Amino acid sequence: MGKLLTVFLACFGVVLVVRIADLSAETVTTTLPIHLTVAPSCAVSTAGLEFGVWTHQSLAANGTIGVVCGRGVDYHVSLSAGSHYGPGTNLRQLAGPNPNRLLPYILYKDAGRSQEWGDQDFASTYSQGTSVFGSGTSQPQMHTVYGVVEGSADRLPPGSYSDTVLVTVHF
Repeated sequence: MGKLLTVFLACFGVVLVVRIADLSAETVTTTLPIHLTVAPSCAVSTAGLEFGVWTHQSLAANGTIGVVCGRGVDYHVSLSAGSHYGPGTNLRQLAGPNPNRLLPYILYKDAGRSQEWGDQDFASTYSQGTSVFGSGTSQPQMHTVYGVVEGSADRLPPGSYSDTVLVTVHF
């Protein structure tokens, strides 16, 4: 029995030493901050305007600009002056086979064609119009672009006429 008591006491001594060490240990704590910012994001797509065949009569056409922004993200859609802007005429223009003969057109942001669509409130490349405002819903929002080519007696060379307008979403 003496042998069993020695083993027991030896085991008890180890436990006792560990226990005493636990009681004398110190600890220090702090916090680890975790942070994430979700950047507001938007995407834009377009379906251009096709005026068709111009026979000196006024033509109208519609295009669309689709904007998807995160919920609650306010945005503005602006349209530049285009590639063939005529500063002397203050008009966007379609260019054709003869670069000196241009066909003016106007882009509007309303069906009544009374409010020109431009970027006066941002880049001001086309100061005759302002941007369109929207607020993101995380779903596509479609904005109609209303275009007009006025009738004219001008004789223009036959062919294809086009222009490119930069669409910018500010958010």
